Formats: sequence, structure tokens, C-alpha cells
Amino acid sequence: EAGLGVGPSTDAQMTDDPEWKKAICKDWSSICNSGTFTIEEHCFERGRPITHTIANKIKVDSDGKNLHKCRICLRGFLQKDRGVSNYAGVASTAAINSLLAIACKERLHIEMCDVTTAFLAAPLEELEKVSVKIPKDYLEWCDAVGHKISDENRRRIKAGDKSLVLVTQTAWYGLRSCPKAFSRLLQKEFAAVGLLPLETDPCIYQCGSKTDGTYVAIATVVDDLLVISSNASAADAVLTKLNLKLKRLAWAD
Repeated sequence: EAGLGVGPSTDAQMTDDPEWKKAICKDWSSICNSGTFTIEEHCFERGRPITHTIANKIKVDSDGKNLHKCRICLRGFLQKDRGVSNYAGVASTAAINSLLAIACKERLHIEMCDVTTAFLAAPLEELEKVSVKIPKDYLEWCDAVGHKISDENRRRIKAGDKSLVLVTQTAWYGLRSCPKAFSRLLQKEFAAVGLLPLETDPCIYQCGSKTDGTYVAIATVVDDLLVISSNASAADAVLTKLNLKLKRLAWAD
């Protein structure tokens, strides 16, 4: 991608433009397919329902083509504080530099990965769940992506029934608990394939052995992964077992 362009400044401008409509529906489809929310009666223990916003930008690729990108985000700063810790660590710069230095000295395989729509895959704990005001374009978006709505809920939404809300089930972008929930998911996925955290830096995981060519170490910075391994085959053996949508960006041997 060669650069960025300026996107529309209001939601109205996006909903009136066919290209932006496609971008919104693409993101809404990811949200629906991930089971990110359920429709429920509002529970006051979760606080007042929060609202959403649509982040947008135009990416300009190397051929000069405009790529419309949207992300439907929640206004997490409005959510009720329920006493839940949202802290999630990341690998330290010093640890990452040390890993890279070792990899260069020992001529190990180096790879970068990005987890696609990372947060949407991370389940929330009960106290992390939030009520969300149903967007005014909710029915249109759902119909566009084929998301099923019961006749009763459709009737109530059309009638403007404000007692119905969306309740987050996974880490919807914008929520305060997103990094924490995703960190829990990574720990679970890594443990399942034998990747264990280091005592010196719990955001760096490793498994295998250098002597038999199966060594893999992964440093995590939210949804970005730095993978150091004995060889490409060792990295493949571990990464393909992870139940995550990985975009493998670059590598070097």
C-alpha cells in the first residue's frame, strides 16, 4: 500500500456512497459472522447502552487504486466501570531486540504475522459485556449481509423499541476490555499447541528445540506476532495449528 487518502467526515456521507456502503457491509459481515453480539432486553447492571461510530480511511495501493476501509467501533469511553481490570501486556522492546539479535546470530527464520479481525474472535467474560444501542441502519446492514433477525425483533426495532439492545459477546473494537480479552485468547491458543510463556517476559512464548529443528518463539504485541523459528517448516507446523486468522506478512531466513 502506497499511502492514505482522506475519507468522509460524517456517517451520512458514507451511507450515501455505494463504495462506502460496501465497506461498511464488509465490516458488519465480519461482526455478525463472529457472533459478536446478541439481541436482548436491556439489563441496567451493564449501565446505559453505549453507541457506535464508524472509523474510515481510503488506502491507496501501489497501483494508485483507492481501497475503502471501514471499521464499526463502539464508544468504549461511555461504558460503565464495573471494576474489571483491562490490562494486557505486550512484549518489551528489549526482549524483541534480543530475539532478533539471536535470530540473526544463529541464522534462524524470522516472520511477521497479523491476526485478522483479531478482537472479534475473543470471547468476553460476563462483567466485560456491554449493552449497545441498536444502530439506526441495523436492519439495512443485516439484510445486506444476510444476518437473520426474528420477525418479533424486526417489528420491535422498526417501532423504535429502546428496551432492545445489542449485548457484546466478543471483543468488539472500541471496548476497553478488547486487549485483555484477546490476550486471554492468545494464551489459550498458544497453550493448545505447546507454546509456553517465558518467566522473564510472559508475552514471549516458545516451544520445540533448536537441536532437532523444531524451535519456535513468538513475541506478541497485541495482534502483531513476531515469529522466530529454526526454519520455515517449524513455523508452519505451529502456526497452521492455531485457530486464528493469520495474515503472514513478511519473512527472512
